[in-house]
Amino acid sequence: MRAALLEQENLRLRFEVERLKSEIDRHRIVALNSKIVADAVGSSNSVAAAAAAAAAVQLSFGANPPSTTTNISNH
Repeated sequence: MRAALLEQENLRLRFEVERLKSEIDRHRIVALNSKIVADAVGSSNSVAAAAAAAAAVQLSFGANPPSTTTNISNH
């Protein structure tokens, strides 16, 4: 019985680790693209350059970023 509970907890923790890795990757993309936008705006006063950089940020995610939520029941 105890082994089954530990296996279930282990599985839950593995899913949580994968979710967190995915979230970290998403934040890295946001940070990198934010830097690209800031560099484009800072190095050029061109509205077109800023718009192109902002479009690059949107393209990296598409319309909706993928959901990384995992629900595991403890029954």
